[in-house]
Amino acid sequence: MKNSIVLLFLSAYLFSTTELAQVLKIPVLIQHYAEHKQYEDQLSIIDYLVHHYAGHEKDADWDTDMKLPFVKHINLLQFTVCLPFTPVTLPKGETVWIASETLIFYLNKEIPSYNPSAVWQPPQFV
Repeated sequence: MKNSIVLLFLSAYLFSTTELAQVLKIPVLIQHYAEHKQYEDQLSIIDYLVHHYAGHEKDADWDTDMKLPFVKHINLLQFTVCLPFTPVTLPKGETVWIASETLIFYLNKEIPSYNPSAVWQPPQFV
């Protein structure tokens, strides 16, 4: 169950922030190749890909050609930073020092255990 949720979130993230969404257009590529294959029997898949992805002229099926995967790239993720033009001055606050005079003593049997290698262990469910 956890794996399926992780895969769901990972795929949602990758499809929304990368060009991985172009993979969903592969059926359009196959269908368009089948259309070209009807008109030209000797057309290989390599010739088809070279024709459509190595830059070709505007023809009758230009709109369909633009729907093929990885023909047009989309800027899915953009960051915009807006900085103020006027400098911002913060009011100077007072510094407060807190000193503790309390000393803590432990008996030998009550010393907390410290295991530095336990920090690098994966989290454990209780």
